[in-house]
Amino acid sequence: MPVEKNISVFPQETPIPEQKNIGFMGSYVVEGRGRGIVFATALNTYIGGIYKKFQKIQTTTPHFEKLSRDLILRMFLIALSSASIILFFSFQRDYFLADTLLFVLSAFISSIPEGLPIIISIVLVLSAYNLSKKNVLVRNLQATENLSIVNLLLSDKTGTLTENTMTVRKIFVNKEEIEITGEGLNLEGKFLVNNKEFNILENYPLIKILNICSIVSEAELLKDHILKFKGNARDIALLVMVEKSGINRETILNREKIIKREPFSRIKKYKKVIVEHEKVESYYIGAFESIINISKFILLQEGIFNFENKKYILEKALNYAQNGFSVLAVAFNIGESEENLIFVGLIALYDPPKRGVKETIQKLKKAGIETKILTGDHKETAIYIAKEIGFDNLTTLYQSEIENLDEEELKRKIAKTSIFARITPETKLKILDLYQKLGYSVAYIGDGVNDVLSLKKAEVGVCMGERGSEIAKQASDIILMDDHIESLSRSVSEGRKIFNNLRRVVFFLITTNVAESLTIITALILGYPFILKPTHILFLNFVTDTLVGTTLAFEREHGYELQSKPRKTNESLINLNLIPFLLMMSTIMTILTVMIFSTEFLYDLEKARTYAFLVMSFTQLYNAINLRSLNSNIFKLSFKFNPYIVFGLTFSLLLQYLVIFNPTLRGLLGFSKITLIEFLVVLILSSLVFFASEFYKFIRNRLKK
Repeated sequence: MPVEKNISVFPQETPIPEQKNIGFMGSYVVEGRGRGIVFATALNTYIGGIYKKFQKIQTTTPHFEKLSRDLILRMFLIALSSASIILFFSFQRDYFLADTLLFVLSAFISSIPEGLPIIISIVLVLSAYNLSKKNVLVRNLQATENLSIVNLLLSDKTGTLTENTMTVRKIFVNKEEIEITGEGLNLEGKFLVNNKEFNILENYPLIKILNICSIVSEAELLKDHILKFKGNARDIALLVMVEKSGINRETILNREKIIKREPFSRIKKYKKVIVEHEKVESYYIGAFESIINISKFILLQEGIFNFENKKYILEKALNYAQNGFSVLAVAFNIGESEENLIFVGLIALYDPPKRGVKETIQKLKKAGIETKILTGDHKETAIYIAKEIGFDNLTTLYQSEIENLDEEELKRKIAKTSIFARITPETKLKILDLYQKLGYSVAYIGDGVNDVLSLKKAEVGVCMGERGSEIAKQASDIILMDDHIESLSRSVSEGRKIFNNLRRVVFFLITTNVAESLTIITALILGYPFILKPTHILFLNFVTDTLVGTTLAFEREHGYELQSKPRKTNESLINLNLIPFLLMMSTIMTILTVMIFSTEFLYDLEKARTYAFLVMSFTQLYNAINLRSLNSNIFKLSFKFNPYIVFGLTFSLLLQYLVIFNPTLRGLLGFSKITLIEFLVVLILSSLVFFASEFYKFIRNRLKK
């Protein structure tokens, strides 16, 4: 909004918004002429300073990147260890050197998850695409997965948790309370006292309030086929109130010439407009504490009197605030003086919680994510909205209280605080930083220039798409295109799904690699020939590891993603809880493969290797079905959650059928001819892995209860 500049000298500690003797980089001259002295350019300006701070903010390495590097290193070490052990036992058994080296190299290559980076990219892109259909634009692909570790949401109140469509519900003027009907931007409404209409023109203090609101409100009503409003939410609410009264705003604006406007001051907490008609008057609308404090007189129907009932009016305003109203006070003065104002009345505006916000907050709470409110409103208003949306903890901190606390004291305070009231944008970054120092992983919702630093600093910066500024959008990781916090809960669910899917893929790859390595090592220890050929190992790597394993990355949400707690930042894709399951699956796969090989290799080595290949391949296919859920009974899980795995399994089975029963492919890969009955018997035998897995899940779930 326009600010009048002057050449006054201000103290050095004057807050930035009050430095009216400086023309800031990025602002425009809208009226007047003058000369100035350039004393700073580029990075030395205030806007440049924000940019420098923005550049200096150290963002942590994405957790996804850490996980990937850690995982790839572990799998490389597993592959190297397996290859070394196989090489050792091969030399012990005096196998041909060329065959040994080729076999070891094949085993090593098959153990390296070369498809993992591609799978990770596919998962992230697919996730971003899915969220785009849910009104969420992902600017930073890795941020979606970061949502799986978020355990704290810092949110603005107005427009984020509330509709940002304010309505004047009550006016307290001339010692009585007036109720105004009509919701939102509806221009039809009634003024009631004790549920009865009255003649507005007979209440002079009310006329004065409507007159002041007509002047001070900078909102515009555009009637071009469709009713539209231009301006901020409070100014629009005041304009709608004037329209409901039937008073002609244009008549007032023509009668009273506006000499000077002063925009809302964060220091003074009010707007000021100076007008001239028969005389010069100044009008004030702002925070009720500030207006009441500087008022000496009060306007009543009978005239102007000393303001002796300040305490009562203040209690009335607090009562409104406690019931969820945003409360403004209205005053005026003869002349331009800001002292000894004439108090006129209170205006109570209501901005209801957005539809679905309460349910979303509860969902996030069940998902282990705390929500805290940062607002410029009075604490009683914030507390009321917090109650409405289901907050249990209503502990509040004021900006003034924060300023008087050192860092350690503030850490202790904010750990128990859920609402920050009358907060300035500069303090938001400080609060966010302290929460991170306390060990929280933070998602921050903001939409303005003053949110840029916090948006970058947070693990996940979230910007509103409809009312967010361009610079805030550029600094954010995720944009909620519909401005609904419900979209954020969908993003959290998607983030957790990503982690779970990658865990499925990784667990599958490690299980199959460990099983293959154990099988080879066991056979070597027992003195058997190489249980598989290098071509068999590489074919397994393609047919099951990569082809089927990739389909696990497409698993959809199972509905329990928001019922668990956020994962810890240092949690690996393979945690200790999964190791017993991994070892059990790998052991069963190894035993089955070695047993079927041992029954046949003395009579027909090629046939024994064919059986071994099929058992290893089929058990891995069954294992892929197992890993669709690491907890739930697979019989209760529909394939509609992942139709791709059906394709992967079918295609893999078809390829195996072809290499066994097609003479050319069978000869090329070194397989023996077997009957269809033998093929099906091996397929059924391999299902032992599947049933063992389900039995393990059943026992583990029973023990948890």
